[in-house]
Amino acid sequence: WQGKRTRAQMLHALAVHYRAGARRPFTHAVVDEAQDISVPELHFLSAIAGDLPNGLFFAGDIGQRIFRAPFPWKAAGVDVRGRSRSLKVNYRTSQQIRIQSDRLLPPSLTEADGNEDRRTGVVSLFDGPAPEIAGFPDADAEIKAVAGWLAGLADEGFTEREVALLVRSEDELPRAKAVRDTFRSLSGLNEGPEVRVMHDAKGSEYRAVAVMACDEDVIPKEDRLLEARDEAMIEEIMATERHLLYVATTRARERLWVSGAGRVSEFLEDLV
Repeated sequence: WQGKRTRAQMLHALAVHYRAGARRPFTHAVVDEAQDISVPELHFLSAIAGDLPNGLFFAGDIGQRIFRAPFPWKAAGVDVRGRSRSLKVNYRTSQQIRIQSDRLLPPSLTEADGNEDRRTGVVSLFDGPAPEIAGFPDADAEIKAVAGWLAGLADEGFTEREVALLVRSEDELPRAKAVRDTFRSLSGLNEGPEVRVMHDAKGSEYRAVAVMACDEDVIPKEDRLLEARDEAMIEEIMATERHLLYVATTRARERLWVSGAGRVSEFLEDLV
């Protein structure tokens, strides 16, 4: 036994340390991506600034929560009820992409402590082409179609760094890399778009995004559903997978492509 602590144990120990009267390192904290904050992290933040007037400021989007289950913040020492508001102007994503992506989520999302995020009334500051959503008979057909779409973007002046290929997990990366190889052959370029799994793309943005390999057994991920012990767990997994696809589609500013092969994900029907 080495006497080491987990990250959660360390945060809890720090919270106890500062609540006992130790000199605090900060007077205020601004927390982004707050929808994914954990219980230990919230305990720590509460201990260093939670009792100060406006000591904590949180910014987040419940629709992008993919790393944790909801829990009541008040139980962790932070009560934001009656002190939160929803921002209604989208500066990053075109109106067309935002509207279609929002179909993946309900019009209102409620946290465990009762805070509600109403997703109606949001506007984007610019327009763009409607997203392209398609199903193909097999993976080869999808690969050729996505590569052709990328070649069209290159002809319009989109650079390789402005475009990304996103897939659900590492299992689908070879399919995305096959698209990149085909695109190189079509365009004569040496590189190609960035290839990433959806989780890793969180926080990034691109002018154009292709979310591909959205097959029936890929999203929602079949092995995750098989691990579910009851109906409640299935519902939570389905919700998380929806949020994950929402995160992927909203990485795109101007152009969005979503596709699958064979029997495609049920989520694609919601998009259209």
